[in-house]
Amino acid sequence: MLKELKTTHRKICQLSFDGFNNTDIAAKLDVSKSTVSKIVNSALGKAYINGLLDRADTKTLDVRQKLVQMNSLALDAFDRILKPDSKAPYAVQFNTAKDVLDRTGFKPTNNHNVDMSLHTKSDEDLEAEIAALEASIVRTYNDTINNPPNETDDSDSDSDDDSDISDED
Repeated sequence: MLKELKTTHRKICQLSFDGFNNTDIAAKLDVSKSTVSKIVNSALGKAYINGLLDRADTKTLDVRQKLVQMNSLALDAFDRILKPDSKAPYAVQFNTAKDVLDRTGFKPTNNHNVDMSLHTKSDEDLEAEIAALEASIVRTYNDTINNPPNETDDSDSDSDDDSDISDED
């Protein structure tokens, strides 16, 4: 009976350490909520949970220390891969460069807004545009014939304009 009680105590403390609330622990282990509360708040329960916290902190520190030690090795590997004379495939060099830039805060935008909507015009609109372009072409052609580029005298062109106006009347 004592061994089972100790196991139950450990399970309750472990679940509390894992972030479960007393109601969830009671339902999961089929004990009352007050039992869970008493065990978690007891001196033994608190000591066990503190021991779990200490072990977690120690493991976290060990992992952090290993990562710090690996930083220089990782940077050396990045250096070797990114050197121009490296035999690493282009895709590896590219992804390495992207990772380095990403880790140093230079991240490209993930979204590119491209307007893919099609604007359609009615037949009348297209015919009006064609007519306007044709009229513009005719005017340009007539201007080129009536006023060759060699003529630079403005007074002649003014008199021609006046005569055109009088002819129309």
